[in-house]
Amino acid sequence: LARRAATALQNLHWLYEEVRSYAAPIHLEFRECDLATIWRKEWENLSEARKGKSIELVDTTDSQQTSCEVDIHRIEQVMRNVLENAIYACGTEGRITVCCQNANCGSEPAAMITIEDNGTGMTAEIAANICEPFFTTKQKGTGLGMAIVHRIVTAHGGSIKASPLKQGGSQILLLIPRRPALRNGVRC
Repeated sequence: LARRAATALQNLHWLYEEVRSYAAPIHLEFRECDLATIWRKEWENLSEARKGKSIELVDTTDSQQTSCEVDIHRIEQVMRNVLENAIYACGTEGRITVCCQNANCGSEPAAMITIEDNGTGMTAEIAANICEPFFTTKQKGTGLGMAIVHRIVTAHGGSIKASPLKQGGSQILLLIPRRPALRNGVRC
């Protein structure tokens, strides 16, 4: 009984933090970083979610394309949420591919990060609603993870797009301006 109560309390605290994180204003502190270092760190941090599963991360990025000025803590949250969803979609085995390429946001340089999984995939309807608050396909999900991702990416002046892949699986495309000066009201 005590263990169940402790677990329930932990779940309540997690739910509270999710709602608080979604509702709180976003204040960004920009610093130069390597985006690849961030997603690799979050992949390692999600080792518990992969425990007992055979899911590999395929990193197809040239390190010269991953430099960006972002709020590191917030982008860590973005990568953690997207990778966690990809792990969930893969089930017990799968592959998640991350790629970062040069792109443009208007006429300014941006990083285009593509995260693909070969999991169960999503319908076009799910892809269209994935960033809506409280929309979830998980039994125990709050529906705030991707809504928070959307808020953070938008606060950086970027954009996010989700889509099903023809061969199965899903793709999340993040477009993030490389410099904070671009973020003053400009959206990709």
